[in-house]
Amino acid sequence: MNKLYIIAVFLMGFTSLQAQMNMKIRLTNGDLISYPTSTIDSIYFEPQCIISSLTAGIQSPCDSLNNEYTQDIIITYINAPSSGSLSVNGQLFPITTSPQTITLSSLISDANPVDVDAFFTADTSCTMNVSSLFTAPVSCGCLASFTDARDGEVYCKV
Repeated sequence: MNKLYIIAVFLMGFTSLQAQMNMKIRLTNGDLISYPTSTIDSIYFEPQCIISSLTAGIQSPCDSLNNEYTQDIIITYINAPSSGSLSVNGQLFPITTSPQTITLSSLISDANPVDVDAFFTADTSCTMNVSSLFTAPVSCGCLASFTDARDGEVYCKV
């Protein structure tokens, strides 16, 4: 028995639907079929992964030893992939449950707004990008830096 698969956004929690209506469907190869026919018994909706929100959470103060801070991000999503990771600004996290709080670490304190880009590695079309989601703390580290000519290391003058 053949089954017709239609990819659609369906947020009500249904994964299949017995169609009780007449309709025509154009397939990706250009063929036009009519429903109902004897070759199609159900229409299955493949739930689409959606990241619905990114929210800034708790931000740590600037660490004066390295001029870095951490930032929590709360990510709300539905129908996440069952494999892969959640990538947020290039840092990878295991997929848990929504809403999911992750902590971005080793961020540079420079008082600039920070854009956040999140996606699932197993479904890169499931993505969200928010400009200026939060602002980094003011720099608390080096007032001036210099490079040591002997070893090429950069040192901080505090």
